[in-house]
Amino acid sequence: MEAIFLSARVRRHPDRHVFLVLVVLMSVAAVACRPQPVVTPVDPEPEPPVPPPPVLCGLCGAVVPPETALYRRPLLVLLDNHSAARPQAGIPAACLVFETLAEGGITRLAPVFAHAAPERIGPVRSARPYFLDLALGLDAFIAHAGQSPEAAADIENLKVASLNAFGFDDHYWRESARKAPHNLYTSDERLRAAAVKARLTLTRDAAAVRWPVDVGAAPAAELPAAPGLRVVWPFSSTGHVTVFRWRAAAEGEEYGRYERSVNDKPHLDEESGEILGGRNVAVLFAKMWRIAGDPEGRLDANFTGAGRAIVASDGRLIEAKWRKSTRASALELVDQNGERLELPPGQTWILIVPEQTVVEVLAP
Repeated sequence: MEAIFLSARVRRHPDRHVFLVLVVLMSVAAVACRPQPVVTPVDPEPEPPVPPPPVLCGLCGAVVPPETALYRRPLLVLLDNHSAARPQAGIPAACLVFETLAEGGITRLAPVFAHAAPERIGPVRSARPYFLDLALGLDAFIAHAGQSPEAAADIENLKVASLNAFGFDDHYWRESARKAPHNLYTSDERLRAAAVKARLTLTRDAAAVRWPVDVGAAPAAELPAAPGLRVVWPFSSTGHVTVFRWRAAAEGEEYGRYERSVNDKPHLDEESGEILGGRNVAVLFAKMWRIAGDPEGRLDANFTGAGRAIVASDGRLIEAKWRKSTRASALELVDQNGERLELPPGQTWILIVPEQTVVEVLAP
């Protein structure tokens, strides 16, 4: 009965049923004929490039721009340390600073620039034979203003990469604020231009030449404390005393440093006015003596072989040794087992003192 009823109902409304079917079919056809939007496949977002690892200076551990030419030959500049020459310019930019005696019981400073390029370095003074050993061991250019007769002979015989102001006059300048000879300045750019002019090798053989120390971790906390070092330089009639005293890191500083004074006065940087100093201070004991009969009272020294060293780093004291097999080989600091010494990143000062020098570890 239900089937008959439905059939009858459909028959009673045939036109309406057909109309609905046609409407549905026309709608489907309209949708099918309508232009469909073009779907462009979207590639997934590319992975961000992996940043290159930081480039570190192997001499001081500083992070330097990736394009920095760390392969370029280091530059060692001999600086006057007479009282009339202080404060000096350029030293904070150095990775390493050597200090050793000239005549009169007064020292020379020898900052080494590996990647920084200071615009003012000075005052520049003359060379002695044992200063050449420091440059040779680093395969560095040595910038100086004249030299002793013995150093002149060694420069030629040992093929030292010398950038002498007496020959490269236009690569140095004198400043009127000071009296000669304590007023001769230069710059990294001018000195490297002088090296090009002299047709010297501009790059260092990193595989053959080693820095004095390796960059590593801070010294162990159980080592003896080294709040500071006091060095009383010999061969001085008036007294020449250098002190390095540890100052802990201030707010915003990555690490502390040993601040430097000379004859009880803070040793300042000429341009910033800040106190000079470094995170690491090494004192190396070597043979030094007066040259008999030298009218200028010059010294000679033996920086080859091996000897005792003490190192103050991050407020801790390390008993160490130094070694240098030949004048041209690298100067190295090693521990008591003969392993190369590791020091934390930061500027390092290396004082090479006569064996009889009094060096005191300061009390806290």
